[in-house]
Amino acid sequence: MKKSLGFLFAFLFAIFALLISACSPEALALREYTYRINGKKVPRNVYDSAMLVRQAAEHLKNKRADLAASSLRRALVYDPDSSMANSLMAVLLTRDGKVDEAKTYFERAVKAQDCSPLAFLGLASFRLAQGDLEGAISAYKSYLSR
Repeated sequence: MKKSLGFLFAFLFAIFALLISACSPEALALREYTYRINGKKVPRNVYDSAMLVRQAAEHLKNKRADLAASSLRRALVYDPDSSMANSLMAVLLTRDGKVDEAKTYFERAVKAQDCSPLAFLGLASFRLAQGDLEGAISAYKSYLSR
């Protein structure tokens, strides 16, 4: 009887652990469901990321940078290549004086497939503020050549 209870407990624990890991943001990001944004089909992870970026924008309007940063971190778990999420995260990091980290996020933003003008403008402004005039001009030219 004790062996069967031990086995049952171990089995239930394994199932519980499996369910918990399946609900992690990383696991959810890999699901293949599709949604529509502006009439276009998008994967679930891109949709969730876009919703979190919108949430972050609302937090910024309400002057809650801490909540905006949290939403953006979660958005980047779902879609690490999101241009808007990377751009906004870079802006927040620049504001907080974390210049090296911000540069990384700006560079990710301009490499993203869905790159927005904000990413190039942010990178150019960032480089200009760092005294890198050539880098700023290069960022502007890169945007214009797209």
